[in-house]
Amino acid sequence: MLNQAALLFIHLLFMWKASADVVPTVHRNVTVSRGEPVTLNCSINMTNITQISWRKDTLIFVYLASDKLKLSNLTSDRLQIDIDSSSLSTLKLLAAQPDDAGRYICQVIARAGVRRTEWSLHVSEEAPDVAPVGSLLYLLTGVPVLLLCVMALTVCCCR
Repeated sequence: MLNQAALLFIHLLFMWKASADVVPTVHRNVTVSRGEPVTLNCSINMTNITQISWRKDTLIFVYLASDKLKLSNLTSDRLQIDIDSSSLSTLKLLAAQPDDAGRYICQVIARAGVRRTEWSLHVSEEAPDVAPVGSLLYLLTGVPVLLLCVMALTVCCCR
């Protein structure tokens, strides 16, 4: 098993191969509640891709396209990374936890240049808001009661 220093060395070693333009980094913000799944999609619509990498803090995943080799120090069972080398790389968190919050980076290196996407993931402690459903239930029970009162008042006034 490769340690973090070896992964970083390999990552930096292959970065020099990208000799052309660096496309401006795309920034995205994602907010989810604790326990919700998260999917981060990294578009890799480039030709002659040499490397795809994902990083978050000290976690590193590197895919070397020429050898179809995956190098990683990821340990979480809740984290999955899929590579569809033709168009998309996807990072999935099965149930987000507060310690999953942070900056996630996908970097695609090709002969034509480097494309980088960053996500700032925020994981909130509270459950998703369910107030609209609760309000609807109050409304559905309140309307018949109100109609019954109006009918009773009408009957009393007509007598």
